[in-house]
Amino acid sequence: LSHAKVFISPLQAPYAEIFGLATIEAFACGTPVFSTDRGAAKELITPDTGVVFSEWEGLIDNFPQAVKIKAEDCRRQAERFGTSQMAKRYEELIEKAIEGSW
Repeated sequence: LSHAKVFISPLQAPYAEIFGLATIEAFACGTPVFSTDRGAAKELITPDTGVVFSEWEGLIDNFPQAVKIKAEDCRRQAERFGTSQMAKRYEELIEKAIEGSW
């Protein structure tokens, strides 16, 4: 995967994945992601890390954009979802829930 130019994540039946763990795994390898606009794609994929499509038309036309995306930007995006970061966010949410301040 780290040698791929782009990871294509269909996020549609029968490959529906709500969060997009495969997207984060691709980012961790430094690989940009092209995905349909389903699940968490819009929250995970930024213009610096890939392209989100409403439909697959235009995918090939946008492929040259993938080679402009830097592997470091993809890896940095993956780090946002590492175990220590996620644990910290969960802890913050739990504290807000307990305080009733959300």
